[in-house]
Amino acid sequence: MNKYTRTRRSAFLTRGIGGLLVALVCAVTLFGCKGSTNNNTYINPSPTAGSLNVNVNPVSAAVVVTGPASFTKSFTGNQFLTELTTGQYTA
Repeated sequence: MNKYTRTRRSAFLTRGIGGLLVALVCAVTLFGCKGSTNNNTYINPSPTAGSLNVNVNPVSAAVVVTGPASFTKSFTGNQFLTELTTGQYTA
């Protein structure tokens, strides 16, 4: 009886079809995913008008809102202001 066994000297992935598939996958991974030369950066334009929702409690409270370009609006209760110039507003 022969007690010697035959050992495999190379793995399946380094020979024949298996080796070819591994090489193909590596080539696609390394060379197929080139960086794009097209820069698709989108910059949002600055808003030209905005809105402000003012809610007060009690509803009978008097409110004065001031803002840029000498904006002043006086009212009583809740108000939704639209078409406002961009900037800082104070109520």
